Amino acid sequence: RHEGILPAADMYDLPIGGLNFNTLYSTHDIRYFNRSSGFTIGSAYYTIDSKNRDQNVYNNPEILFIYSAGNENGNSGNYNRGPYQNLIGTEYATVTSDEKSAKNNILCQSVTQYDGGYGSGSRGPVYDGRMKPDLSADGELGTSHAAPKITGVVGQLGQAYLQHYQKFPHSALLKAILFNSADDFGRPGPDFRYGFGKMNAKRAYETLAAQRFYTDTVVQGEIDSFQVQLPSENGVEFKVTLTWCDPPADVTTTPDTALVNNLDLYVKVGDTILYPWVLNTYPDEDSLKLNAVRGVDFLNNAEQVSFSIPSEYYGATVSVFVKGTRLDTAYPNQNYFVAYEIVKKHLTLTTPLGGEKWRPGDEQIIRWDAYGTTSNFRVQIKEATASTWNTLSDVPNDKRHYVWNIADVADFYFKDYQVRVLTLSDTLADSSQAIALAPVPANLKYEYTCDSAHYFSWTPFDTTGVTYNLYYLGGKYMVKNVQAFTDSIGYSTSTYPFFAVSATRNGVEGRRSQAVFAPGDSVACIVTNSETLKRTPLHVFPNPTQDVIRIEGLDETNQYELIVYNSLGQIMMSRANFNISERLDLSSFPAGSYHLLLLNKEDYTDRQYLHVMKE
Repeated sequence: RHEGILPAADMYDLPIGGLNFNTLYSTHDIRYFNRSSGFTIGSAYYTIDSKNRDQNVYNNPEILFIYSAGNENGNSGNYNRGPYQNLIGTEYATVTSDEKSAKNNILCQSVTQYDGGYGSGSRGPVYDGRMKPDLSADGELGTSHAAPKITGVVGQLGQAYLQHYQKFPHSALLKAILFNSADDFGRPGPDFRYGFGKMNAKRAYETLAAQRFYTDTVVQGEIDSFQVQLPSENGVEFKVTLTWCDPPADVTTTPDTALVNNLDLYVKVGDTILYPWVLNTYPDEDSLKLNAVRGVDFLNNAEQVSFSIPSEYYGATVSVFVKGTRLDTAYPNQNYFVAYEIVKKHLTLTTPLGGEKWRPGDEQIIRWDAYGTTSNFRVQIKEATASTWNTLSDVPNDKRHYVWNIADVADFYFKDYQVRVLTLSDTLADSSQAIALAPVPANLKYEYTCDSAHYFSWTPFDTTGVTYNLYYLGGKYMVKNVQAFTDSIGYSTSTYPFFAVSATRNGVEGRRSQAVFAPGDSVACIVTNSETLKRTPLHVFPNPTQDVIRIEGLDETNQYELIVYNSLGQIMMSRANFNISERLDLSSFPAGSYHLLLLNKEDYTDRQYLHVMKE
């Protein structure tokens, strides 16, 4: 359930200080660095550390640093430099640490998984009025949780770009794509709280895959341009974002503005020229709360123009211009990236897509994108083989999610379901492929190791036809064991130490349990865990044997069930009602090692294991 955004990434746990990022990149191919820590509010100005991070990216443009903004909203600290050092109030200019004030990074804000604002997340601007944070994402416990999610999506996009274009992307291109595809959040347009909005990974990937981006180089005074044609119908919004990797600023003294090379973005459609969204940077909280307006941006190395598409613009050509307004003589050529998107009227289900494994009794969030409709939404489900949809709920038109608390009932056990979202006043609808609804085995427990096989137990389901699958952690993935089991005990000969179990019925497999560790430290194949040894230890006599054995030490007041397994985990004998005076004849068994499981029928969690050798 918590597999993560990059489940097969090579990850390095690095100390906070003393790192050579150029060496880490050149020797380990580390491209994306997440840092979810900070210092104090007052240090968020442009220092040698800020310069070094910008220099790292400028020298190695595939590198991207992703930082948490901090959780200092509501605290009374102020910056030690710049116009905000005497800011009265506590909501703005609360970003933590100087590295976060660099220009070529991504600074992350957090929102709740229910699309609410996270109150304590630090807000911009940074010391010189630049807009930070840049981007927002789910982070229930703060910006330190949002930043790794954005880092994971950055890694996904980097891998996708490699697959599409046979090379890794420039980090400024990834920023342009992520900023441009984000869902507006908070105040209209970019703002000092949520940046360019809430990350939309699906739309970011679609921008990358469709190659809706452009790159070139400008010099001082040069104006580049390219054209995009608007759709002939159903157009909702046009959005374009310019980014560039800005050279590091001189920090002999703290610069009034950290921007070195200033580029300008504007678009023309018909006779209308539209400039980027800019924010009021006056050091007063009432000013910093104002909505973005169109203007010329001379502070940031990320600029965005967006506009709603009226019907008279259908089929029109949009010209996008990039101007080299002010370039430092030490850096006379500036490479830049532009990402654009034409948002059309649509409804797209984003979670679930199909193939997920959901457990009855869990909370699941169903999500969708929708543009160009004012309708309320309806969320429905059905069994994959059925034709009738059943309504879960109607949802207001300003929401893009529904929380489904799945009932823990037999109707949702071991069945494939589909989810659908539709609008009530027009014809928009989208549905998922099949998702599996099934319970997860409980109480997975490592029992013992014998003959290089690890043995496990779990609580079985009171349902016929259920089989159980053991998984072990391979090099990077959980791998299904070759054999399925029908009882509440199974084994694996894998040498890897982590194991999980899932249940399958009628071809529908549920989610794996949480994994357990198998230390493999059993002595003489007898369970040493004191929790399972509730009485005097049992003994098999004689052992080894050629034919008949008996078990000594059984409590005569209890009723038992007995199961005998061979070393492959196959059931060789079972007794639903085992008589404690009964002798077991093993004369027909092949020579080898056998495992006896004794279950107390009054308390099935009370189980004991014995080992016998047949000669």
